Amino acid sequence: MPDSVLGEKVNKRKPHNLIIFDDCLNELAKSTAKSIQSRLWTRNRHYFTNIALTSQRYLKLNPTIRNNLDSISFWKTANQKEYDTLEEDLNVDPKVLKRVYDFATKEPFSFLHITFNAGVPLFFRKFDRIVL
Repeated sequence: MPDSVLGEKVNKRKPHNLIIFDDCLNELAKSTAKSIQSRLWTRNRHYFTNIALTSQRYLKLNPTIRNNLDSISFWKTANQKEYDTLEEDLNVDPKVLKRVYDFATKEPFSFLHITFNAGVPLFFRKFDRIVL
């Protein structure tokens, strides 16, 4: 996509965009190779664009996408590789992550939400802050 489509000023007004990728893993780039998608994930703020992505498989997401997430909502999984990938991606003590994950996902329909905007990961059960 040309820059003019991805966030150039139009009529001297900065555009504000939201792109939603709803469970479309097969449509996303599989590698970290340079692509329009990789450019969008790494430069979205420059384009005044927010991106929301839903996926049933965290493990299958391109590492460029996983490394540029501002927040993650992670439901209980029976797939240990999914959890292991999350643990490897985060710069968090594995014991702390396991403790907050177990706490946040112990009830049905509950999930662990993690934000990275504060410089350090903040943990939430659903959207209620978990104080460590």
